[in-house]
Amino acid sequence: MLSSVYVEVIIKMLVLIIYDVNTQNKDGKKRLRRVAKQCLNYGVRVQHSVFECVVDAHNLEC
Repeated sequence: MLSSVYVEVIIKMLVLIIYDVNTQNKDGKKRLRRVAKQCLNYGVRVQHSVFECVVDAHNLEC
């Protein structure tokens, strides 16, 4: 008897996220913190505004 096998292929890629946020006002500083916090969910900080993130297709679409 043959059993069915489910194979899932997950392709991951390294993405560099580099950003520049105007921090001259309170809203800009708040935006900077929000962007950095989200980037930390997906990767590691390399420099102050540079992150290396490993993402799959699902994360890339979000």
